[in-house]
Amino acid sequence: MTNVFKFLLLLFLTMCVSTGCQVTEEKIETWKGTQNGPKKLAGTLIDPDIDINLRVKAAVALVEINEWEKFKESFPKMEKSDSEKVILALAPVLGELSRGEGGGPQEKSLAKLQVDAKDGLYLMLDYTQPGSKSAVIEPLVAWCVEGNYNIRAMAGYNVRAVVKKIGEPATDALATLLTTDQIAIEPIAKLIVDVNNESSNKKASEFLSVQLKSNILQIGEKHLVAAAIIGGHAIANTLLDLATDKDLTEELQRFALRAYSQSLTNGSIKATPKQVDILFVMAENTEFDKFQREETYLTIAQAGGPKDSDRMAKLLTNDVFFWRLVGLRCLLRMDGKNQLARALNTKKLARDSEEISEVIIWTSRFPKFVDQIREVLKGGNTFAKGVAVYALGVVGSLDKDVPILEGLLNNKTRLPDGFDHKTLGEAAKAAINEIKKKG
Repeated sequence: MTNVFKFLLLLFLTMCVSTGCQVTEEKIETWKGTQNGPKKLAGTLIDPDIDINLRVKAAVALVEINEWEKFKESFPKMEKSDSEKVILALAPVLGELSRGEGGGPQEKSLAKLQVDAKDGLYLMLDYTQPGSKSAVIEPLVAWCVEGNYNIRAMAGYNVRAVVKKIGEPATDALATLLTTDQIAIEPIAKLIVDVNNESSNKKASEFLSVQLKSNILQIGEKHLVAAAIIGGHAIANTLLDLATDKDLTEELQRFALRAYSQSLTNGSIKATPKQVDILFVMAENTEFDKFQREETYLTIAQAGGPKDSDRMAKLLTNDVFFWRLVGLRCLLRMDGKNQLARALNTKKLARDSEEISEVIIWTSRFPKFVDQIREVLKGGNTFAKGVAVYALGVVGSLDKDVPILEGLLNNKTRLPDGFDHKTLGEAAKAAINEIKKKG
């Protein structure tokens, strides 16, 4: 066979493929299993002269045999208008294949072709134009929300990757999965928040809020965890309602309060003055046990601000030390810089050795207020100065605080009953030793 003849034969075969004279459904099926088949399938896919239905079948064939590189490389090789034409024809076919049979929340398994078809849609997203994008997005969103989330979440290109790439249309759809019978409610909530679309977050907050209010008897910890993740104004109000709802167990009421607190911590809720007032009413309600009330006060310490300090400071004069200590802890958390001296100067804040020890421990829990502790030493309240000396023994430093404490070594002022030492000077000596032990 001459070289010229070989060239003409190759040219003829190439022209036949490019013009579609040899492309049939049967050929496409055969090419799925031959060595050069993937190249021929890709050639069929990109050829604008071949019938669109055959090009779609060639694309599906590439998906079925997982020839992803050839699948992806085909779209940039087409004219934009032709590529959009193919995508518009191919997307519904892959969408139908991804849906499979017997789908829905109860599905137990996935056919490989379902996953492959979804992956094909995902890869096409990079080549869509405004006119074809929704055709690809819609079946992808359906994949994420219509089936069993746990089964689909990690199949092929995972749901997280799909949702983050699509954005708002996907997170809006995911919000509708936040129901009390949703097993995967927590990871879904995390994904919505991770995408961080403001509109979707608001919809999720409002939707989940309604679900919780409508299905109180079905609420469990996982639903409240999801609520804490989602946050938002609607959830904030709902969690406070649930924290006092008698249809919930005391444990779940407390968990609802913790969910509100966690939302404050992660920034998904910003407390309003009205919510702080609701929390105070809850905390001051003696119908609740003291530990729930304590937790509510500590939540106020997160939610409130300096303007709420006076109401919180009422605890400092409570007849019961438990509540005086709660008041101290909360004031240090919410406005410690301006409240430490006020708290320690409160008359009879602590009345025996055990109570004084607790006050010292909590004063020492906030090293950032060491400057305020030093200021307390300049005051005239012996109890407050005694606590400050002991606290400096815990949080003080060699260079700054040892000289201050050395100035007190000869101070004979008697400390109130309950302190470990009789005078300020003796307490200062012990505090210096503690600082030096730490180096």
